[in-house]
Amino acid sequence: MKEAHPGVVLLVVILMARQTPSPKQLLTIRQAIIVIGIIALAYFAFRYGQNVLAYRELQSELGEMDSQISRVDAEKDAINREFDDSLSPAVVEDFARGEMNWVRSGDEVIITLGDDQALPANDSGSTSGSGDSEEEGDDVSSNVQLWLKLIRK
Repeated sequence: MKEAHPGVVLLVVILMARQTPSPKQLLTIRQAIIVIGIIALAYFAFRYGQNVLAYRELQSELGEMDSQISRVDAEKDAINREFDDSLSPAVVEDFARGEMNWVRSGDEVIITLGDDQALPANDSGSTSGSGDSEEEGDDVSSNVQLWLKLIRK
């Protein structure tokens, strides 16, 4: 007689030792599998809902960002148009004369003084050219003071 292979003997022993589960045990195993499946489905449904909500929130943020981008683009276009317009010589001259108070050579400059900036009565006669260097120094310093008052306003 031939000897059986040791692996076959082990398999036969396992099959003989194995008992079939009772119907009550089968019911509890099936119930446990069903409960685990329901829990897994609920978990995945919850995660899917969270992902959908996050997706919708990101879509709304994307829409807001698109509107911000369009506003910035419109502002950029307006600034570019304004810059291009500012390069014309007429606009540059208007800015230099109006904002910077620049004058061209040959232009006559007239500065009007208000009542509080008018020359004091004692300085009006000093410009007659008395030749005294001390008086000329006083005139220069008072003139500088008047210019400083004018500039500070």
